[in-house]
Amino acid sequence: MRLRVFFTVLISDSIAVMLSMFYAVLVTLLVERVVPLNGLYYWLVVGVSFVFLLFVNFYYCFPSYIDVSVGRDFNPERDSAWVAYFGAFIGSLFWAAVIVLQINQVFSLQSNFSYVVGVVVFILVFSCLCIYIMRLRRRK
Repeated sequence: MRLRVFFTVLISDSIAVMLSMFYAVLVTLLVERVVPLNGLYYWLVVGVSFVFLLFVNFYYCFPSYIDVSVGRDFNPERDSAWVAYFGAFIGSLFWAAVIVLQINQVFSLQSNFSYVVGVVVFILVFSCLCIYIMRLRRRK
């Protein structure tokens, strides 16, 4: 039984590290679409986002997954509202980048105007996701 718990924790922690690396690179690429990053600044953003995502995964997300996979009771008090809003922030970055790429294919936007359109689209998507999260949390 203890060996099964050990391998469950080992696999879930390995997945947490891999997902944190993947999301750190994804977040950095999405931020780079809005603000150009070169050299040291690129690696600084990657490192900070990796450490932050690793903290979020280890402290908030994966203990619940381990509890469920081992058969323990689920601890919903560990779930925090800011983690949901942080997920909405990452999702908004992704969808804003996709929408701006689609707009750039239809209309030829200049660099400053493309920046403004990207920020406006990000704010719209983020506010919609935040309203949706607030409605879901109110329903609990």
